[in-house]
Amino acid sequence: MSQPLWRAPEEIRIPSDLLTHPDTRCVLDAIGALRRRLGDSVAVIGKAMGPWTLAYHCFGLETFPAAVGGRRRPRRGARSRSSRK
Repeated sequence: MSQPLWRAPEEIRIPSDLLTHPDTRCVLDAIGALRRRLGDSVAVIGKAMGPWTLAYHCFGLETFPAAVGGRRRPRRGARSRSSRK
């Protein structure tokens, strides 16, 4: 993705039908089917894009952590705190 979908977290709107939308329902139904079939004998683990991963993709890897932490984007060439020790 070359351009972020949003510039600030305040621009994000969660659809009211998120849990009933066909895309979400498909994943939830598959998890339910696995739980019914396998019970508690195994852990059901899968790869789904969660809110943090999605945010990284939408805002950009450098922009998102700074926005969540309430800081501005780091300056180019700025050293991190851990590299100053």
